[in-house]
Amino acid sequence: MIDQALRALSTDDPSTLAEAIITLGESGDPKAVAPLVRSLLRFESDVELKSLVCDSLGELGDLRSTQALLSQLRDPNEEVRESAFTALLSIGERRANAMPDASSWTQGFADPNEALTQIAWQTDLEAVQLLLRALEEDEREVKIGALYTLGQLGFVGALSQVSKELYNPIDEISAAAAFALGELARLGSKETVNTVCHTLHHAWSNAALGQETQIQVLRAAAECQPQEEQVKHHLAHLFVSALEHPEHVFRQLAVIGLGRLGDPRAATVLSLRLQDPEVGVRRNAAYAIGALNARESSELLVHYAIDQSSEVRVAIIKSLQRAPRDLALEAVYKALYSADERYRSIAAQLLGGLKDKKGLLKTLQDDDSRVRKNSALAIGAAGLSDLASALTLKLNDPDWRVRAAVAEGLKRLKNPDVIGSLQARHRVESHPVVLGSIEHALLSLSKLLNQSN
Repeated sequence: MIDQALRALSTDDPSTLAEAIITLGESGDPKAVAPLVRSLLRFESDVELKSLVCDSLGELGDLRSTQALLSQLRDPNEEVRESAFTALLSIGERRANAMPDASSWTQGFADPNEALTQIAWQTDLEAVQLLLRALEEDEREVKIGALYTLGQLGFVGALSQVSKELYNPIDEISAAAAFALGELARLGSKETVNTVCHTLHHAWSNAALGQETQIQVLRAAAECQPQEEQVKHHLAHLFVSALEHPEHVFRQLAVIGLGRLGDPRAATVLSLRLQDPEVGVRRNAAYAIGALNARESSELLVHYAIDQSSEVRVAIIKSLQRAPRDLALEAVYKALYSADERYRSIAAQLLGGLKDKKGLLKTLQDDDSRVRKNSALAIGAAGLSDLASALTLKLNDPDWRVRAAVAEGLKRLKNPDVIGSLQARHRVESHPVVLGSIEHALLSLSKLLNQSN
C-alpha cells in the first residue's frame, strides 16, 4: 500500500494527492519521510497540501524531517505554520525516549556539544543540532518552534540556551522558553529540576515578564518536584505571590503548584482560596489541600464546604477520602453536631462520600428537613444498601422534599426489594413532585428486576 501511495505523490489530482499524503502519514514507515519532505517544494503554492504534508510528517514522528518543518515555520500562511509547529511538537514527544537519559549525567545537564555525543542515532543528533542552531536565529516562529521541540524532547543539554530565552523581550519567545524549561524539569534529573527552579524563581522575581510568560513560568514551576528545602521555599514564594493575581488562571496555577510542593504549612493559605470567586480556583484549592496531608486539612475543607458548587464539593469529598479517616470523620462530626443547620446539611453530603453509616442515620433523623433530604440523597449516592430499610421509613416524612429525595435515594440504591414500599407510598401520595420521583424509581427498579429474572 505504501508503494502505491508513494507513486500517487507524482500525480496532479488534488484528491489523489491528499489521500496519498494521509496514507503515508498513517503508514508509520520511515521510507515515507524523504518523499514527503521533497513534496513540500512541489506544493509550495498549495496551502492545503503543504499543511497535510506537515501533519503526516508529525504522525511519522521522525526527526529527519526537523529541518523541513523548521523551514515551514517561515511560511507566510498561518495554517502551514501551525501545522509545522504541531508536527514538531508531535515529533519531539514521540522521540523523547531516544534522547539521552539526563539522570545518568553526573551533573544532570551538560554543555550542548558534550550532550550531543551521548545521542546514539545520527539522525537525532543532526536534528538536535538544527534545533540548537535555530535558537540563534532572529526569526520568531523558528525560535519558538525550536524551543517547544527541545522541551518535548527533554534535551537537557539545551538548558543553558533555553534559559537565556526566558529573558527575551518578545513575550511569545520567553513563554516558549518557560514551557521548555518545565518539560526539561519534568524529564530531567534532580539537578536539572533544581537548576530550572532557580531559573524560574529568578526570572519571576527580577524580570519584566509578559503575561503569557508569567503563566508559562507558573506552569513550569508546577511541573517541578524539587527535593531541597531551599528550592521548595523559592517555589512556594513564587506561587504565594501569584495567589492574589486578578487573573484567575494565575491563582489556579498557584494553588496547583502549592499542592504539588506538598508542604503542610500551605494548608491555611490555600483554604482562603476556597472562597475565591472563580470555581476552578476553589476546586483546585480543595484538591491541593487534600494533597498536603496537613493535620488541619480536613477541618479546613469541612469549614469551607458550605455554599460550594457541586464540582467543588466533589473535590472536597475526594480530598477527605484521601485524609486519615479518623481526622476526616472528626471534622465532619464537628459539623454534624453544629447548631447551624447549614453545617449539618453539608455534613450529610460529606458523610455519604465517606460512607459513614452511623452519621448518615443520625442526619436522616435531623430536625431540619434540608439535612434529612441531603442525607437521603447521600445514602443513595453512596450505594449503602444496608440503610435501605431506614430510608424506606422516611417515605412518610412530613416534608415533601424529603420524600422526593428518599425516592431518588432508593432508586440509586438499585435494590428491587424496596419496590413494595414505593408502591405503597405511591397509593397515598398527593404531591406531584413526589409522585414523579416515585414513578421514576419504580420504573428504574422494575427494569433491574426484569433483567435479573
